[in-house]
Amino acid sequence: LRKADDNSGGIVPRILPIVANFLARAALVISRPDDAMYVSINRYFLKSESEHGAFQDMHRLPAFIALFCSASEDSEQSRNERIWALHLLRDGLLDTSCYRLVAACHAPELLLSSFENVRLLQISDDSRATEYCLLLESINAIIDHGGYGAHRDLIKRQGLISWMRTLCTSPSLTESFPNLKTRVSFCNLVKSLIRITSCTPQLRSTLLVLEVCGLIEPVASLLCPLE
Repeated sequence: LRKADDNSGGIVPRILPIVANFLARAALVISRPDDAMYVSINRYFLKSESEHGAFQDMHRLPAFIALFCSASEDSEQSRNERIWALHLLRDGLLDTSCYRLVAACHAPELLLSSFENVRLLQISDDSRATEYCLLLESINAIIDHGGYGAHRDLIKRQGLISWMRTLCTSPSLTESFPNLKTRVSFCNLVKSLIRITSCTPQLRSTLLVLEVCGLIEPVASLLCPLE
């Protein structure tokens, strides 16, 4: 903060919500050496040699890539780091300024491409469902709070609707949605998508309306009782 203050003529900079969320979570981890994330978070802070190790990432999404794309050889630790990163994204993305940090490190693309990776992991169905839910809830947070830039990127550029349709029309629904909670998370994402497309004039088009309508039947199938 002192460094930022020196560069801004005495004006104390605003800490973006997602950065504040990271610092709060990191403080809890650093205060508990027995925490599963202690080594990972401590390593993140120790890598900075300038300013005596002071936190530098005021205008970047801190640690997300290193954690979400974990290089740990321990599969359980790798999963812990991914889950921690997803919690940060889901709970910390509260406005368009946060989305700019998220988009700068290509986090939305990583989220969309990670569903298949999770499906292939050798983990329990409950663990897989937990990760699926966090992925869906993180995408939902981007839609709900990221503003028009997020809507344009995800819906028009990255084909979010086609991605969603592929998920819920896959041969095995139980693989894409292992339990009821994952199906509810997906339906909440559909609800947000319908609200955004209907309330955002820049997104309205005949093609987009047809794409959204194409989700109705697959989503209805998700609401059937689990086999």
